[in-house]
Amino acid sequence: MKFKFFGDSWFWSWHAKDSTLKSKSLTNLHDHPSAISITQSLLKDLDHDVETFCQPGASLAHTAHVVTQLADIESPIEKEVWVIFASSDFRPYNGTPLENLNSESVNFGQPYPYPEWDLSDYQCFIDQLDSYMINNFKNIVNTVRLKRESGKNISAIFVGGQASIPKHVYEESVDAQSKEYVHLLSENILNTIMRISPDKYFSQVDNFPRFVFETSFLDIYDCYVEKHDLNNIDLRIINEIENADLYRENFLKIIYQYIMYPDTAHLGWAGHVHFVDCLMDLCEQKKILN
Repeated sequence: MKFKFFGDSWFWSWHAKDSTLKSKSLTNLHDHPSAISITQSLLKDLDHDVETFCQPGASLAHTAHVVTQLADIESPIEKEVWVIFASSDFRPYNGTPLENLNSESVNFGQPYPYPEWDLSDYQCFIDQLDSYMINNFKNIVNTVRLKRESGKNISAIFVGGQASIPKHVYEESVDAQSKEYVHLLSENILNTIMRISPDKYFSQVDNFPRFVFETSFLDIYDCYVEKHDLNNIDLRIINEIENADLYRENFLKIIYQYIMYPDTAHLGWAGHVHFVDCLMDLCEQKKILN
């Protein structure tokens, strides 16, 4: 089976260059000198082909843009699985051409227009965020549908990673017919792995914040206060982001460090083993590999 991965840096586990690992053999193994993809290694050991179009720091809009470009590229392979890691909606995006994705010259210098986000009302902000995710996911679903109509057997799997995918966002993004071949593996894969052995921390596991890795939200905040009165910001938005920061720093990185080791900001080496296990389990249940 051919697996294609789209999204951001969550395809890899990250380590400090010249620190965590010493040998050149491992530090230069996969794509980036500070990253290793356990997912890629495991899938290849399972006799699958793996190709990644992931770009560290990519926004969800960028990911959708890359997937859409694939619709115009012919492939001799008839059956593929596309795995899409959800990433932040607040990151820079400039529609980098597909052929330049692995180039060192890629420049994300054109940011998403942050001041367009309305921070004056919590529910309005959440509705904006949901709408933005839904539009990008619909573009991906439409691309998969077009590829299938052209005779390709494509299945797509959404995975919440740096950004979570609320269940209602998936439901609104994928129509009933497309649900036969577009699946949601996890609203957030880290939280799914945490639930494998919640132990005495179950209540904290159950309260996993939606914005736990949305650190670039501060950019939106800074741009917004430049043009608006600070008192115009709904404090519930700020409180939710601050609570997510506390959850990440005071609970996640301490209790579940083993899942995210070594950098504690992505799935770590052990986390990717669990991820591939979840991915294969879904493929087996949905008979995707048959």
